[in-house]
Amino acid sequence: NGGFMIWGKMTSEYTQAVMGYDGDINYGSWQNRGYQWPNLVTYAESHDEERMAYELTTYGNAFNGYDSKEEATAMDRLAMAHAFLLAIPGPKMMWQWGELGYQISIFDCLNGTFDEQCKLNEKPAPWGDLANANRLGLAKTIAALNELKRNQPAFGTYDFNVDGSGKGKRIHLYTPDQNVVLVGNFDVAPINMLPGFPYTGTWHDHFTGLPVSVNNLGDAMTLQPGEWHVFMDTPLPTPDTDGTLPILVEVGCTDPVAQNYDPLAEADNGSCQYETVLQLDMGDLEVATEGVHVAGSFQGWVPGDTPMVLGEDSVYRVTVVAQTGAEVQYKFLNGNAWGTDEGVPAACGVSNGFGGFNRSFVVGGEDATLDLHCFASCDACAAPEPQDCSAGDCCGPGTVWDAVLGVCVGTGSDNLCVEDLDGDGTVAVSDILQLLGAFGLTCD
Repeated sequence: NGGFMIWGKMTSEYTQAVMGYDGDINYGSWQNRGYQWPNLVTYAESHDEERMAYELTTYGNAFNGYDSKEEATAMDRLAMAHAFLLAIPGPKMMWQWGELGYQISIFDCLNGTFDEQCKLNEKPAPWGDLANANRLGLAKTIAALNELKRNQPAFGTYDFNVDGSGKGKRIHLYTPDQNVVLVGNFDVAPINMLPGFPYTGTWHDHFTGLPVSVNNLGDAMTLQPGEWHVFMDTPLPTPDTDGTLPILVEVGCTDPVAQNYDPLAEADNGSCQYETVLQLDMGDLEVATEGVHVAGSFQGWVPGDTPMVLGEDSVYRVTVVAQTGAEVQYKFLNGNAWGTDEGVPAACGVSNGFGGFNRSFVVGGEDATLDLHCFASCDACAAPEPQDCSAGDCCGPGTVWDAVLGVCVGTGSDNLCVEDLDGDGTVAVSDILQLLGAFGLTCD
């Protein structure tokens, strides 16, 4: 605590973890070492330590068809390891070419032999790795992680915790305005783990761009071997991590019919957004004076922010714009506050984590209109029963249905005013319409 920056060697721990064995990375945190401020420069590789990629592709663990030594898998796991290195607040060191998964051993004498005396020998610069999609994807991912570290407040917070002892690892970063949950499976078999979200609501998977609805803090997440996610509660542009695209290629949405089409984009990055029209029939329900609304993950679950528009066909509609592949959850409200929301049946809902259900849909690669639903129902509202005028459904007191004329006519006995054709006791426009309706008929 005297002002010195301290090297924090974590080579063995990160290497064991990335290979799929037991590697505890907790000591890579300055707080876990009892320091008072972030003066620990943590690193996994250096000029004096063996390359993680060499160890991984040589000695990595394997299970049930999943082999961490295979190049594509190894590069994905190295990306995960760097995420759990760089996300810990405080300075870090990366050794040259590590961002491309440099895997020539520091002991390689480059003549077919390995010797400790060759540790500091000059090694080749792998510029050709920029043409390797797996390695370029790793470099882009590490660049995106460094971008988060440089520009997002949560990555410099003093309020954080590192849970890095098991094969399912977690890092939580907290600030008043931004929170981050990093989860990763360093095992070579699937695991179930609690992400540890601090609150329910909509989170954003930074490297896919997809929103994630968190309805129950106690729900475990199944992670496949090597699967990892950076969840944030502040949406940010989806970074380019596509190793098949050269560096500096402009990426974006290349679909001309998408809502966010980018005419300058040279390659699509999966960020296209499309319109989905929600439709609601209120049936014979009395509509609240506040109107009909919808709330959902697409707008932060604010009950009064998104009114629905009543069409001439008596159907309420609203248009939702969301990214392809996103799951959108929502509920209709007969009003603009919680308590006026519908009870979504389990048959057409997904659990909201509170004993109830939400409606949901997944955005496809085109604009869409969802089926019409009745409020609090999985189906459209039932059509009204047809009126049987001959049974008295159509006519008021003192009138009967005239099947020949197709109108209601007065019974005569109680009708003291001959001009009152419909017998309702008043000469009005309805009587004129009845007369016009019978115009031209022949009377016996």
